[in-house]
Amino acid sequence: MMADYLMGHETVFIDTGNKAFGEEVSKPKAGKRDPRGQYELTTSAHEESQDADIIMAHTAMPLEWLGKDIPIVWVLHGRPLACFRHERLHPKSNAYSILTAIAGWDRVKYLVTFWPSHAEYWKAFVPESKMVVLDSPPVDTDRFSKEGDVHTFEKPGKINIVLADAFREDVDLFEIAHGAIAFARKNKDVKFHFYGLNRDDKVFGYVLQALSNVGGLGDVVGRVRHIETAYRAADIVLSPHVTTTRIIGEALCCGTPVIAAKGNLHATRTATMSDPNSIEQSISTLCKDIRDSSDWVKERVKSAAGQFSLSRYGQNMIQLYRKGKKG
Repeated sequence: MMADYLMGHETVFIDTGNKAFGEEVSKPKAGKRDPRGQYELTTSAHEESQDADIIMAHTAMPLEWLGKDIPIVWVLHGRPLACFRHERLHPKSNAYSILTAIAGWDRVKYLVTFWPSHAEYWKAFVPESKMVVLDSPPVDTDRFSKEGDVHTFEKPGKINIVLADAFREDVDLFEIAHGAIAFARKNKDVKFHFYGLNRDDKVFGYVLQALSNVGGLGDVVGRVRHIETAYRAADIVLSPHVTTTRIIGEALCCGTPVIAAKGNLHATRTATMSDPNSIEQSISTLCKDIRDSSDWVKERVKSAAGQFSLSRYGQNMIQLYRKGKKG
């Protein structure tokens, strides 16, 4: 939405509310705006989609909101395995089933993924002529930048490492947390800070207790409004993903080096997530690079951050809108 707005296009945001896909459609939060008021975006009722030239649909967008005979560019928001497993565990979600069905619709001109590693899974049922692969999702680089407020950790270490990924059906924090334990066992000056955690997660609580037992547990908090301040305060952001998630892109744009799963195209360093010793070694290597003020780290972060601009994304999407509308 912000990218489209910056490109000068009249864009309407249809708010899904908080109801799960397949359930009763909730009313939009009328007049809801970008929290900083920068982009002048407001939500609208789904009836407004009836007059659109083209619709950019989301993975879980209710079908009754898609207008009639209007071309669609469908953004494949979720990860294929996560969608598959989520529907198996929660059949009412319908996310995977819907995607297999809509791929063949004439109205759906393109289906877009931001992650090249997902393409082959989607191609199993998406016609090649409709499959579009864009590298890396966009980041609001006005908000996520090196300049701005810096968070003060309640339990700081000399080395502060942030983890902010949510638990998903296909990827969670179990393995990477054990890599953190392995590193903290050897390095008493580190604190690992967890964001976005459910405080009622009893099972993961045992893992956090193990990290605390070796002196490595820092702050444990739920969702926060200004996560960018924590990225700036961190020496490293740690992520279990091979794909460049929002957390990875945002952290890099804040100037913070990132360790992610082996195969990630943007991370500063990578590790084998199934091997805690590999994670521990990657953290050790990156900490040494940082202590040595390595130009390589700074250039790697700067180069990666440059790939997430909203304007770059907007230009790519606007080409698809034009071709989709003609088609």
